[in-house]
Amino acid sequence: MFDRILVALDFSRSAWLALETARTRFPGSARTLLYVQPPGRGRPSPLALLGTTQHPEAQALRDVEDQLQPRESFVLGVGNTVDEILRTAHDREADLIVLGTHGRQGLSQLVLGSVAAAVVRRSPVPVLTVRLSGPRSGPA
Repeated sequence: MFDRILVALDFSRSAWLALETARTRFPGSARTLLYVQPPGRGRPSPLALLGTTQHPEAQALRDVEDQLQPRESFVLGVGNTVDEILRTAHDREADLIVLGTHGRQGLSQLVLGSVAAAVVRRSPVPVLTVRLSGPRSGPA
């Protein structure tokens, strides 16, 4: 059903779960794994990150590359996360975007915004959001 899937990674637990979900629910699909580095002064470029051992994101980037499965590719982007996800989905002709969500609600989502919510609103293709299940509040 979905032949080309874009999986957005931010190295959070929900992003790893999104990747695992894409792999298990759509095993025959081609998957592009995308990590977007926000622009910022003094930050190394994504390619420079791969060559360093001192940056905290460097090992996570290498782990992704080392664990690529058949029909998976890894893309590094720099810029606005939502724009880069949508651009890469278009460029790779993705027919599904899969991404983790942190599940913020209420005021924290309003103040902080939500990458997942923005992608869902703006994407011309279906978006599957994956959220970690956590403790429930209130009675069971």
